[in-house]
Amino acid sequence: MKLLNRISTAEGFMQFLDRVVRWSPPALGTLLSGGLASWAAAATEALNEFGPISWVLSGLVGMVLFCMSYWLWSTARVNLAKAEFARDLSARTQNINPLEDTFRKLRIEVNAFRTPTFDVAKGKVFIDCELRGPAVVLFMGYSNFSNAGFVNCEVVKIKDEAMIYNVVPFEDITVRGGKLYNLTILVPESMAERFPPGMLWLTP
Repeated sequence: MKLLNRISTAEGFMQFLDRVVRWSPPALGTLLSGGLASWAAAATEALNEFGPISWVLSGLVGMVLFCMSYWLWSTARVNLAKAEFARDLSARTQNINPLEDTFRKLRIEVNAFRTPTFDVAKGKVFIDCELRGPAVVLFMGYSNFSNAGFVNCEVVKIKDEAMIYNVVPFEDITVRGGKLYNLTILVPESMAERFPPGMLWLTP
């Protein structure tokens, strides 16, 4: 029980630090811009005649201007990231021969491995490739993922003995680098530890 309490306390502290790191730049920028504006007002003879109220108003104006500038910058940054992401997703995939064993630096539609009889794609190696959905895939065996990024993917654990048919099945595959996009990934419980931390798990 004490260990759980310590873990909970540590997680709360880490969340607090994350918030501090996230909000420190805009908070400090707002205070500094307001302080500089107040100092400038105090040093200006025309405004200095109005006394402290001019310093306060100048500080508020400086803070408002900084907040507006920061909001515009943040919005532009988010829109740029969205545009780059949409451009990546809209890029055309390349035709492949699904019978090959190794694929290198290719943009691959995962459904290219789907067959009418749901044959398992076994022992495939993907090096710096982009595997794209939308698709439901099943990773079995000793599949290994090294430095691979997962974008808009969710993972579902299933029983090791479960029989799944309406998926694109892979077994003993190796993914080195590259990214996987828009996939619902089914994995046997015994294989769950092979996935990197931070994945979006729909099952406990």
